[in-house]
Amino acid sequence: MKDAWTDAYLNVAAYGGDKRTISFFKPNFTRKSLEFTTGPDTKTATVFITNFPKNHPVIVDHFELIESPVPRGDELPAAR
Repeated sequence: MKDAWTDAYLNVAAYGGDKRTISFFKPNFTRKSLEFTTGPDTKTATVFITNFPKNHPVIVDHFELIESPVPRGDELPAAR
């Protein structure tokens, strides 16, 4: 698969904010991250990969979901 270009998009939605997307346009290993904070009344999020509107396979592996510690006080960290 070294010659396959696997255009893909990592997305997060339904987390209490606007849908966020980052793209991958390389035929080799690429590490990226997508940071989000669930809304005050939201306890879940939908994280997904897609290559729409392309019509070819996308190969992905090793997803991590890391919970950041909640800061002390009433303020949440500023959005990036």
